[in-house]
Amino acid sequence: MWALLNQTRGQIGLTAYKDYIFGLLFYKYLSEKATQWLGEVLRGDTWENVYGQDPVRALDYMKQKLGYAIQPKEFFKDWEAAIHEERFNIPMISDSFGHFNQQIVFEAKDDFEGIFDGMRFDSSDLGSNAQARASVMISMIELLSAP
Repeated sequence: MWALLNQTRGQIGLTAYKDYIFGLLFYKYLSEKATQWLGEVLRGDTWENVYGQDPVRALDYMKQKLGYAIQPKEFFKDWEAAIHEERFNIPMISDSFGHFNQQIVFEAKDDFEGIFDGMRFDSSDLGSNAQARASVMISMIELLSAP
């Protein structure tokens, strides 16, 4: 956390920093939890394949078990891969969060609803243009990915 704070110093204010870092950290946790659960239930199949056969049913099943669902290609690890492949962009995160918010079961609304609302990806807090904002988010994701 300190390394991340030092690296983003001057790029993002401390107040805004907490919204972004804790939002990303929590999404990473939820992604890893979903990935672990998928590994236990898919029995050699892939989430992309199961989702591709019947997206509504696949998402509903995940929601019943976890209280939320994450679509394929919207896991934290997918953002990491996009960074390494130099195809990462801010809409990857904002779309993932938007889809996540749509996939929360009613019983879990109190736990998950609005948890990413403090993260404004068009905010000047992250940078003056899209490239600068993406750079800050890449820095945060990479540091959260470090062992």
